[in-house]
Amino acid sequence: MIGCAMRRFLGCLGIVLIVLVIGLGILDRVAHSAAQSELAGRIQSGFQLESEPAVAIAGFPFLTQAVSGTYDEIRVTMGEQTYEDVQVSSVDVYLREVQAPLSDLLTSGAASVVAGSAEGTVVVPYSEVQRRAPEGFEITPEGDLLRIDGQITALGMAVPVSATLALEVTEEGLQAVPQQVSVDSVPIEAVQDQLGFGMGFSTLPMGLQISDAVVRDEGIAITATGQDIPLSQTPQ
Repeated sequence: MIGCAMRRFLGCLGIVLIVLVIGLGILDRVAHSAAQSELAGRIQSGFQLESEPAVAIAGFPFLTQAVSGTYDEIRVTMGEQTYEDVQVSSVDVYLREVQAPLSDLLTSGAASVVAGSAEGTVVVPYSEVQRRAPEGFEITPEGDLLRIDGQITALGMAVPVSATLALEVTEEGLQAVPQQVSVDSVPIEAVQDQLGFGMGFSTLPMGLQISDAVVRDEGIAITATGQDIPLSQTPQ
């Protein structure tokens, strides 16, 4: 008799535990989704983005991170954006060591959500790079360099010119610097200065600073980093 009662008790306890686990799982996902949505809206408003970004808070369960107020990694992805008349095709930012009490993360206007560090990739499509090139020249990728092809007028004649360009990070943004120049009948020095061009980026998403740039098939991929980034700043 006692054995039967104990089995019933353990069976009921097991059911209660299963229901509790399922309930906590649902609560975890609901809180996770709400936090992502709130953070996406806050980032769009605070950084004056053209569209709401996609936000993904990594790690499971979410509630353990929420209780501690520290999130190891949050990924923020954006589509087309414009920075200082330069249109980019995508922005992908990883925020790390994000300090955010759950009450602040779920409350609009709370000002204590800060990312300890961030690293992002900003892609500038070749259509945008082409707009910065010297008139009459075409830009294409060539390995880890850019290639520029076109013509210049010298001594009343159209002279074909081609060159490779390396990307350099400057205080103003990016500079495409001529490397190997091929030209007939004209001294290289006479055309080299005409082939380079720059793209100004004094501001980037979330106040990130350019640290590197590489040539890819889809465009120029800019790596940008930052420290102690507030995710609740008030729009200017």
